[in-house]
Order: sequence, then C-alpha cells, then structure tokens
Amino acid sequence: MRLTLEEKLKMCEEHVLNKKSLSHISEDNGNYDIGNLKYLINLYKKFEKDVF
Repeated sequence: MRLTLEEKLKMCEEHVLNKKSLSHISEDNGNYDIGNLKYLINLYKKFEKDVF
C-alpha cells in the first residue's frame, strides 16, 4: 500500500504531537510497517515538516 506525503505527515504528527502509539497508527493505516514508521518519525523529529 502506498501512502501519500500528507498521510505520512499525519502519521508522524499523530505520534509526536498526540502521543498515539505506533501500533495504533500502524493499524489505522493498513498495518503499515512499524520500522518504516519509526524511520519517518525520526526524520520528522529532526527536520520537522520540511522533509515532507
């Protein structure tokens, strides 16, 4: 399943700003891989929205 940049940004914001767990975010987005999700979140924490 391919996700758009907006969907990826939304997932990162849900975790960082709303403190939603990685497993819940993964389930809400079609069981998106948690390893990939952690990578996106680390990019978001380092570069904010600029990376998306």
